[in-house]
Amino acid sequence: MPRPIGWGTTISAPSVHASTLEKLKERLTPGAKALDLGTGSGYIAACFAEMVGKEGKVYMVDHIQQILDFAIGNIKKNNLYMIKQKRIVPILRDARKGIPEFGPYNVIHVGGAIENMP
Repeated sequence: MPRPIGWGTTISAPSVHASTLEKLKERLTPGAKALDLGTGSGYIAACFAEMVGKEGKVYMVDHIQQILDFAIGNIKKNNLYMIKQKRIVPILRDARKGIPEFGPYNVIHVGGAIENMP
C-alpha cells in the first residue's frame, strides 16, 4: 500500500516500484540518463542510480524543498556515494514545463500528481 511521507504526499507501494523498475530495465543501463519528477522518498531515484552506474545520471526533481531534503537524507543513509559522485542530481523546481537542459533522457518517471497536463 502507499504510505504517507508528509507534506501531503505518499510513497508508492513496493509492488509499484518493482513493476516500474522491471518495465524500465532495458532503458536504465550503464551511462543512461533518467529524470525523476516528484521524487518523494528518493527510493526510485536511488534504484535508477544503481542501474545507470557511475557513468549515468539521475535528475531527482521536486518542487517542495522539504521533500527534496527528505529524499537526499534517505539516499545519504546508505548510498552517500550516489550524491558524492553526482550520479543523483537533486533539483528544486516545478517541473510541469519540463527540464530540457539536461536531456535527452532515456527515462522520464513521473511520480507526482498534477491536476492537468500543460
